[in-house]
Amino acid sequence: MFKLGEYDEDVAREIAGYLKGAGMKVELKPSIRASVDELLHMEGKLSDLKLEDIEDLERYERYLDALRKVTSEKISDEEAFRERFSSEVSPSLGDKKDELIKLGRDWAAIPDDEKERLGEIVEDEWEAFSELMNASSFAVLTLILNGLEDYKPGQEIGDRLDDPVLRIPIRPELYDPDNEHCWVVTSVEVERCFDLYVDEFTAPLVADVDDEFMDEYYDEYEKLSSFAMLIDHLLDPPSSSNKLSLDEFKRECIFEVEIGKRHLLDLNASLVAEDIAKVLKKNNVVKLKGDLITWRK
Repeated sequence: MFKLGEYDEDVAREIAGYLKGAGMKVELKPSIRASVDELLHMEGKLSDLKLEDIEDLERYERYLDALRKVTSEKISDEEAFRERFSSEVSPSLGDKKDELIKLGRDWAAIPDDEKERLGEIVEDEWEAFSELMNASSFAVLTLILNGLEDYKPGQEIGDRLDDPVLRIPIRPELYDPDNEHCWVVTSVEVERCFDLYVDEFTAPLVADVDDEFMDEYYDEYEKLSSFAMLIDHLLDPPSSSNKLSLDEFKRECIFEVEIGKRHLLDLNASLVAEDIAKVLKKNNVVKLKGDLITWRK
């Protein structure tokens, strides 16, 4: 089976639907994946961090001021609390926030030309929305760092935000291992995903896939189309002979083809030549005997 990629469940099932609709044999296998990210930051009391040379510290102080103001207003309703914080951090957003959240969720499915058009329209709003997301994450983390992980809107917090412990991201070049305020956080996220496999011999059916598939999943379309060319290329024996050694067959798995004006596809599948030969044997295209590959035609 040809592994097309690994995806979140919804995306995997959507891609599989397109491919099955064209007659391709598809298999989905659930798996667990882990992603690792390394973040650098400075952490300490605000009064101590002010003595350091930290970029954007004023911006994070502005987020802190918004958090202080909203918590002091004793707003007990969670939705009203979030809206009040939003209005303090990004007042220009107004009621566009929900629209931007929906746009973000649907972004992967939007065609590239439409993305460019929408990006120009909502550029300023998107920047304000990104800042709000950053400020919200900072606010939640600040509450946790200062013993307020169970904070509920309207709760009395005393003086905990007067000189709070903060965590401020920094660029790698500003990291100093000898500075007690510099920390490295290695973040590991484990999640469920789906590996999507396609039967190699049905790959040429990608030509019959709905046009929307190419628009929405061009990388997948390109991988399948390239592999389909390989299978089509190997269905018939080379003109020189219908029998090849494995080394000769490996060379047949390397080719170049023009796919557009001044656009070449350079494909090298020599490392999986034995696997390809077995696929061809399974589908009665060739016979295998030792190191010899013989076409049945």
